[in-house]
Amino acid sequence: MSDLSALQTPAPFGLMRLKDPNEALGLAIRLLAGEAPFRDMQLGMSTGMLVEAIDANHYIFVRRENKAVAFAAWKYSRKEDAEAWLFDGRAPERGATRDARVAIMLAVQGIETPVGRYLMRQLRDGELGDCDTLYYMRDYGKGGRGKRSVRLVRPKVRRALRSMEQGAAGSNQ
Repeated sequence: MSDLSALQTPAPFGLMRLKDPNEALGLAIRLLAGEAPFRDMQLGMSTGMLVEAIDANHYIFVRRENKAVAFAAWKYSRKEDAEAWLFDGRAPERGATRDARVAIMLAVQGIETPVGRYLMRQLRDGELGDCDTLYYMRDYGKGGRGKRSVRLVRPKVRRALRSMEQGAAGSNQ
């Protein structure tokens, strides 16, 4: 392998949270501010959702070396509230806990496609691993917004396997 190819290989990604929620909010805004649809949102609405998510520790940054290259923020919700947010434009209700098994993706931004894929894979297999459904809106530029919900199958399969393993361990005792 030549020295040049080693220089061209990007550093691996990692996940990070900041200890200070104010610093996390500032970094999140810096990553989101210049990108559609975030740059076109009203400050109070978008910042309020970010503050709530960051204060609840429902956010994550992807880093390459010591630089943040992606961000995601979410909130847990009841299915009815998530669907009202998605289809009726109502603000997500406050107070749902992680055991709600439904999440609303409030913001996702990555500087390039591989970063976004890494971020979503890490969320699916980690932070949102117990959720059955993830609700989100996607901005398609001039084509409008896509309103979606996606079933997170892998976590359900993992829970079923865990349950089967626990049942088998219980019957072997």
